[in-house]
Amino acid sequence: MKFRRISISNILLLITYLSCILFPRINSYAYDGQSENTRIQWGNLNTFSDKKSSESYYLVDTGGQLGNDVYTSSHYKIMAGFGFYYSLIPFSFVIDSENSFNFLELKPNIPQTASTILTVTSGAAHGYVVTVQQNHQLEKSEEPGVYIPDTLGDNSDITYQQEGLWELNSTYGFGYTLDNIIGTDAAFTTGYKQFPDASNSEPPQVIIENEGVTRTSSARLIYKINIGAMQKAGYYTSTIKYNCTGTFW
Repeated sequence: MKFRRISISNILLLITYLSCILFPRINSYAYDGQSENTRIQWGNLNTFSDKKSSESYYLVDTGGQLGNDVYTSSHYKIMAGFGFYYSLIPFSFVIDSENSFNFLELKPNIPQTASTILTVTSGAAHGYVVTVQQNHQLEKSEEPGVYIPDTLGDNSDITYQQEGLWELNSTYGFGYTLDNIIGTDAAFTTGYKQFPDASNSEPPQVIIENEGVTRTSSARLIYKINIGAMQKAGYYTSTIKYNCTGTFW
C-alpha cells in the first residue's frame, strides 16, 4: 500500500509576555483585631514601602517598621523588611526552541515527538505559574476547516484538563506531556493532554508552577503527533502561547 506523505510545519511557539503581580502602595499601622472566636495581633506594619527611581538612582525603601535590617550569625541569616521581600533573584522565563519548528514528514501510524524546554527563575515570594494555550487545532493552510484533531488517547478520555494513556500507534491526533528536568514543578508527568483550544473558549492551563521562591526550575514539554491514512495531505499550522507569571503577594 502506498501512503501519501504529509508535512506538518510551522507550529509556532510564541512567548507573548512575562507578567508580574506587584505590591500596591499601602499605608498601614499596628493592628489588634478581635472577634468572638479569634484575635489577630499585628505588632508592626509598614507606614510606607515602595520602589523609587530617577535618572541617577534606584531605591527600594521601607518606613515605619521596627528592626528592618540584615541579621547574621554562623547558623542563620535574616533579612527583615519589605526591601528584602522584594526579589533578590531575577525573574526570567526561557524557552529553548526557536519561534517555530517543523515536524518531519509524517506517515500514517508512525508517531513523532518534539520537545521544548521551559526554564524559570523567580524571586517572587509566592512563586510563579506557566500556562499554555493553542489558538486552534492544527489546520490545513490551504484548506481552512480541515484539521488534525487533538488526541483523545487510547481510552478516549484525554481532554485539555485530563491526562490519559496514549501508547497505541493506531491512536491519532496531537497532544503533549511533561517531564521534569530540574525540580518537580511540572503539573503532570504521566499520560498526555490536549492543548486548550482558544477557538473553543478553553482557558489556558497551568503546566508548571511553584508556590515559593525558585532559583531554577526546568521542565520539558513533549509534543506528540500521529495521523491516519485518511488524513489529507498538506501543511498544517497552529500557534501555541506560553505565559509565565510571578506571584509576589
